[in-house]
Amino acid sequence: MLELSNQLKKMSNQNWTLNLEYNTQLSPVGYRYLADILSSTITIVDLCVASNDMSEEARTNLLNNLWKNKTLKNFNICNNKLNNQDIEYVGRFIQNNSVIKEIDLSICKIDDDGAICLAKFLVESSLEKLDLSQNSINDRGCASLLSSIPPTLTDLLLDNNKISESSLQTILNFLAANRTLRKLTLSNNPIFFKKGDSNEYNDAVSEQLSQAAKQNNICELD
Repeated sequence: MLELSNQLKKMSNQNWTLNLEYNTQLSPVGYRYLADILSSTITIVDLCVASNDMSEEARTNLLNNLWKNKTLKNFNICNNKLNNQDIEYVGRFIQNNSVIKEIDLSICKIDDDGAICLAKFLVESSLEKLDLSQNSINDRGCASLLSSIPPTLTDLLLDNNKISESSLQTILNFLAANRTLRKLTLSNNPIFFKKGDSNEYNDAVSEQLSQAAKQNNICELD
């Protein structure tokens, strides 16, 4: 990573994409060098560190100073376990970087507390797409996120979480008032299945949500 940093500094007038996906051998020190790259004059516009099995130290080294970066447009850290402190770092980043447009936090074991933490910063961000699919977000997290959507956000992915029928009215109210979000994914959440039977589809709930999306005529519901 140090060698990469040295090479990039020689061509700092270019825009760069760094794909470090499945790089499980990258050490915490390597992530510190990566953080140095991101806070330097080198223009990194796309960064992927998905599926890297990052340790807590590695995540801290990368995320703690990420808010200093002002060039990233797309950031993918999916399939890495993130704790609430990590989410706090990510939140500070999206709050302070008006350039970031897409962030992938899918498969990161984010629960309600993590979603609520992220929502505090989301409302002041310029994000256009936020992927939180395949996490452990329940009804509290869902409500917090839907009440914190910035006017720039067009895509919110919440499929394959733990959102139940208790969130139905919250989602209906959101769809009734929504004027900016164009895509909301909720598939494979418990809300679509009858209580006590994860295999029997709840047609009544599905119909209510479908009708609400049609009436909104802005947001596609998936």
